Amino acid sequence: MSSFEPNSDGTFRYEVMKSSSDGVYNEADRLNWLQMYLDDNALCPNGYEITEKKNILVQKSFIGDAYREIIYGRCT
Repeated sequence: MSSFEPNSDGTFRYEVMKSSSDGVYNEADRLNWLQMYLDDNALCPNGYEITEKKNILVQKSFIGDAYREIIYGRCT
């Protein structure tokens, strides 16, 4: 599950769930999903930079913790 919130000033907030036990998807995959969203919606045609990342623990489990990763960025 992910969400994307573009702002009129060229900044954005991208949120995606991740798990410490998830051996299938990694950081590169999550950034690829972000790039696909930007491309599909004709946003940031000259690229982007990440200005901040936050990882928020949403669930602890013996099989692995679940996090909400929030990425803040801006178009370049």
